[in-house]
Amino acid sequence: MKRYWQLLIAFVIGVGIFCGVNYGESLFLPAFSRENSGQQKISLQTNTYLEKVRQDQKLLRTFLQKMPKGGELHTHLSGDITPERLLELAAQSKQIKYFVRVPNQIYRADDPKAYQFVALSPDTQPGSQDSNHTLIPASQLLNPQTESQRQHKQKYRQALMISEAEPDPNTVFFNATFARSDVVTSNPEIVRQMLADVVEKAHKHHISYVEPMLSPFPGNPLGKNKADEYKVLNLTTSREYLTSLIEAVEQANQQLPKNERVEVRFMLSFRRTSAKQFTQLPIAFELAAANDKVGKMIAGINLVGNEYSTDPEIGQAIAQPDNISNYIIALRRLYPSVRLSIHAGETDKWDWHIRDSILLGAERIGHGVNLVTSPEAKSVKQICDAVNSDTIFQAKSAEESLMRRRGILIEACPTSNHLLLKIPFTCHPFKKWLRMGIPVSLNTDDAGIFGTNITEEFARVVESQPDLSWEEVKKIARASLEHAFVSESTQTELIKNWEMQIKQFEAAINQESLKS
Repeated sequence: MKRYWQLLIAFVIGVGIFCGVNYGESLFLPAFSRENSGQQKISLQTNTYLEKVRQDQKLLRTFLQKMPKGGELHTHLSGDITPERLLELAAQSKQIKYFVRVPNQIYRADDPKAYQFVALSPDTQPGSQDSNHTLIPASQLLNPQTESQRQHKQKYRQALMISEAEPDPNTVFFNATFARSDVVTSNPEIVRQMLADVVEKAHKHHISYVEPMLSPFPGNPLGKNKADEYKVLNLTTSREYLTSLIEAVEQANQQLPKNERVEVRFMLSFRRTSAKQFTQLPIAFELAAANDKVGKMIAGINLVGNEYSTDPEIGQAIAQPDNISNYIIALRRLYPSVRLSIHAGETDKWDWHIRDSILLGAERIGHGVNLVTSPEAKSVKQICDAVNSDTIFQAKSAEESLMRRRGILIEACPTSNHLLLKIPFTCHPFKKWLRMGIPVSLNTDDAGIFGTNITEEFARVVESQPDLSWEEVKKIARASLEHAFVSESTQTELIKNWEMQIKQFEAAINQESLKS
């Protein structure tokens, strides 16, 4: 009889282990299962805290600033820098004297010469100036001494940023904003400092991985013509330049504790409206495919710029993905290991650009806001209608199904889309994609131009989407690492570290919550 009861008890315990009966579970399930149960409880408590601070701007931003947010996959180096920092770096330049071309009269918002930086060699004085503009030294504008100079500085700042009040932001952004600062942001001396700033800012906002978009070719601020531009378009010059940028990143990381250093990979970006891309891209693919220090530092290739260019020389001839498909496909066949992300669907009108980009082999799509629309869509209102039309998050288009099936991530840029396309935060499609099963990351796009940062991106979507849960916020952060263009071993390490950091963060939040 004793043996019978021993066997019966063993059987009951076995059932508990394999079927989840509480008796067996509590005593005999592995420790990690009990740990997971405890972690789930902590996550629920963190969700409760998020609900508590959701509508408190200060507390919400403090919470999200400390949150380990994974990586940022969509940030243009030349647009990441603030107007104030641009002035600082221009004034500090040892190789070039920088001036700002200040208008003497009312100017058009899309006039690229208004408040444009001008570069001169140190031994050169400004020549004769036209009556429409005055050249003011960058150092003088940085530290204005008179009321007139202070007003010019304020107008300079406005000219290098996009505000909600701008009636035609897309035109100003693509035609003027970058042209105003290009001779500064293309200066190799300054690019290195900008990359150091990227590392410092990522660390401040608890970002462990960044893919800044940049050109692999050094700029020549003093260049006079196209011949000067093309001189640097060769493999040797590019490899030397990228090596110097890698050193800048390494030096910046050495200033941080070893376990808090920021993993950086360069996303080589090319303006889709420039004929130079046909010279640049083969060199870039060769660099990215190389099994050397430079090649390992390159995340991939990205096509950027206005999909609907009205440039009279080029225009739609090469701006749309389908128009250069044969060229890209040929390069991908030659260099199959090189990874591709493409800006597509950055418009309120429906088009084929997302589909065409996927067919080119893009593993990630930048922006993609018109993915939710139908061929009849021609306005922001129709995007909002599509986002709010139903609560059943199923893929309705071939593109949506394909992206979900292949796990193609959308690099969502809510503030950028709000300012350039006038899409309200309340109807940005990112949440619909997320619940549809399409991976999503949050990004700043051009933080300096849009007056944002990665913490602010998270804060704005949490504020504008009251039903966005803590688990979904974590899912967005994790996706940025799961879709990072890095080696498998680096990706595994990034995710492992993030999981540890997010557990520590949740535990700290709950300890703080218990005290209050």
